[in-house]
Amino acid sequence: MIESKPTFYSLPAHTLETGMCTDDGQVILKVSKHEDEDCVVATVYTPDDDPEQDAQNRLDDHMRLYDWNRLVDLLADEGTEVDGSGYDQAQLIRR
Repeated sequence: MIESKPTFYSLPAHTLETGMCTDDGQVILKVSKHEDEDCVVATVYTPDDDPEQDAQNRLDDHMRLYDWNRLVDLLADEGTEVDGSGYDQAQLIRR
């Protein structure tokens, strides 16, 4: 079986979506955009192949605060729910 390599890319924080994956393997569960405060809050968790551990990790989520236009490093691979590497504002880092 040939495994595909992940695609690493960056997007401005205000374009983040639920289901994207950060470059350190955190899955974005929720995105709250606060344009009036010029910031974005992303709730993330560490996924796990074990369903019980994955469920526990979802309960132990944490938040990341980004400036509105800050570039956020992301990755996309075959298991990523939302791949933003093709978005107009995406900047490819490496494939």
